[in-house]
Amino acid sequence: MGGHLSKPDCLHEFIRNHSASKAKCLFVDTDTTCLAPIDHLFSILEHTPVAAAIAPYYHLDSFAGSHLKQTFPEIFQKHEGLTCYNSGVILFDGAHSEISRLFLTWLEFAKKGASICQSDQGYFSLSCLLTGIIPYPLLPNYNFRNNGVAFGKNYIHHSYLDLPQRGDYKYPGLLFQDKEGYYPLSLAFLANKNVNFILRLLEKLFNRIVVKRLDKT
Repeated sequence: MGGHLSKPDCLHEFIRNHSASKAKCLFVDTDTTCLAPIDHLFSILEHTPVAAAIAPYYHLDSFAGSHLKQTFPEIFQKHEGLTCYNSGVILFDGAHSEISRLFLTWLEFAKKGASICQSDQGYFSLSCLLTGIIPYPLLPNYNFRNNGVAFGKNYIHHSYLDLPQRGDYKYPGLLFQDKEGYYPLSLAFLANKNVNFILRLLEKLFNRIVVKRLDKT
């Protein structure tokens, strides 16, 4: 079975067979690593049947090229700038009737576009929109993908790449990391940091400039 079908098919089948157990579940992709205890996440399900992180830097119009638009032209003629969720970390209440409907819609959409778009993520996002079952947005700290900004502790790292280390500039959107998290460079941010932090940051920037200049000589 294609990758775009295996996830929604697996989750729908799980719900169909285990809904009676009232299982509260956290689905994660195989390229995720749990960095800290996450038991507290399940308390969210007291208020919502599903939670997921929004995919950074995506909107659904441009996700997977124009393939989704080819499959569902009627949706994209009506809507623009739709939210794209990342389907690699999904928290859900398996006993909730809405979850069964959401996952079944997800599977049907993935089957409909099987020959066009090979990503389940877009189909999941469309299913949330059209069923009206909108996931509670998880912080990026629970689905950290080596891009964007995650303030504070990271709980789930989602990537085959290594977790960026302090002062690592390889990843777009990440400028500096300290014990509180990853941060972009901004005047407002610097205004709230102490002098030692600013000096360390300037030193790293200076060293980076020097290395680049040496590479050119």
